[in-house]
Amino acid sequence: MRLPMTIDEYEGEFIIHETRIVNGQREEDREWVPRSVSNNDHRGYAVVIGNGHSRENFNLRLLAKHKGGLNASMRCQTYGCNALYRDFSPDFLVAHTPAMVDEVVKSGYADNNIVYSSAQQLVKHPRKLYLIPQNINMNSGSLATYLAAFDNHKNIYLIGFDNQRDPEWNNCMYAGTENYNDTKSPDSDGKWINNMLKLFNAYSDVKFIFVNNNPNHVFPNKWNWCKNIRKLTIPQFISEIDLG
Repeated sequence: MRLPMTIDEYEGEFIIHETRIVNGQREEDREWVPRSVSNNDHRGYAVVIGNGHSRENFNLRLLAKHKGGLNASMRCQTYGCNALYRDFSPDFLVAHTPAMVDEVVKSGYADNNIVYSSAQQLVKHPRKLYLIPQNINMNSGSLATYLAAFDNHKNIYLIGFDNQRDPEWNNCMYAGTENYNDTKSPDSDGKWINNMLKLFNAYSDVKFIFVNNNPNHVFPNKWNWCKNIRKLTIPQFISEIDLG
């Protein structure tokens, strides 16, 4: 894995279908997967939609076909995670866990939408999914943020990105639904916080905007050292990118 990596530098990569040992030697069945998403027609603005409760009362429909700014100069693309597809179709969806990928594929959503996943899931569901560049292994919210930065967006808004303030409560809007743990399942946000910090540092020329009506309550201390991240409330976000 190399960070930062952008779409301009990426041509594709090999994925491994099968590994075996023959006469003491490792052999692999590999397939070249070329870059199959050309995402160059954008204005540099992206909204990454997490599934934390802080976005619960935000109308995602405002983001559909958004054309904010003079002559649509702030038109945003949307990146989302897992069960978001049940309520809203982002421009790009990341489905990460095997159970969630199975659900998305079975629903038929992947037939007409771009769904990114791992090499393992591409092998399992041929011609249904798109490979996450470099086959990076992070949590879904971090992967969606990585894809936005990879696609050369320079202003990335993060909404619904809530850390786990209470380790005994799963702060996810879909907790307790199919393919999710229940609301009282212990959860940890340490890896997520570190993954996001790695992205903030790697993509130092990108402005990351944390959107939350009570940002100081859920903003990880480690992120305070990042000079390329700032905070907005949801009303400020709506005004800044000219929603509605």
